[in-house]
Amino acid sequence: MMRSRYEMPISKIVKTLHSESDLPLCASIFEKMAADGITHYGCRMFRNGKFARDEFYPQKSLSYVEGIAKAWTNGELR
Repeated sequence: MMRSRYEMPISKIVKTLHSESDLPLCASIFEKMAADGITHYGCRMFRNGKFARDEFYPQKSLSYVEGIAKAWTNGELR
């Protein structure tokens, strides 16, 4: 996993999740195309409508990253 406090260049947003509680959290799952043409996934996290961080998971599945996004929007990650 790679973590960045700055927004990484990405190919496209795949899905955005919002907190189902009163927590002001949101996460966008993104695709990033590697130089060799392989697609990798990551998660762009927001708190109070402002960018918090990007996390990039090379060679992990979309469902793995969806789990991270759900954990963020449920307040399980800091």
